[in-house]
Amino acid sequence: MYAAISPSESRSGNAELVAPHRWSDGAAEVSFAWTDDETRLRHLYQSDPCRVLFPRQADGAPKEAVIVTTSGGIVGGDRLRFEIEAGPGCAAVVTTQAAEKIYRSTGANAEINVSVRAHDRALLEWIPQETILFEGARLRRRT
Repeated sequence: MYAAISPSESRSGNAELVAPHRWSDGAAEVSFAWTDDETRLRHLYQSDPCRVLFPRQADGAPKEAVIVTTSGGIVGGDRLRFEIEAGPGCAAVVTTQAAEKIYRSTGANAEINVSVRAHDRALLEWIPQETILFEGARLRRRT
C-alpha cells in the first residue's frame, strides 16, 4: 500500500523541496553452514542498494561471496549494514566488488556497520577493498 502523499508533497498537495534524511538504508546478510561435507549458503538477505554475488570457484576452494553496492557510492545519511557469519567447520571468503567511494556530505554522517562472526573450527576471511574518502566526506564505521 502506498502512502497518501509522497514525502515531497505537503498535505495541501503543493510540491515542496524536502531534503531526504538518507538516500540509502541497505543491508547484506550472508551466513554459511557445514552441510553434506561442504560449506554451503545457510542464509542470505539483501536490500537495496546491497547485493551479494557468488562467483564460481575451484573445487575445494572456500566459498566466496562478493558484496556489491549498486548505488555507485555512499553519501551523507546513507546507512549500510553487513552481517557475515561462518558456522562451525566452514571455510568462506567475503569481499567487496570495488573500492568504497564516500562522497562529500552536507551534514549527516554516512554509516557502515559490519559484523563478522566465525564459529568453532571455521575459517572466515573478510577482505573489503579500499575506501576512497572525498573532500568533505563524513563516515562512521563500526566493525
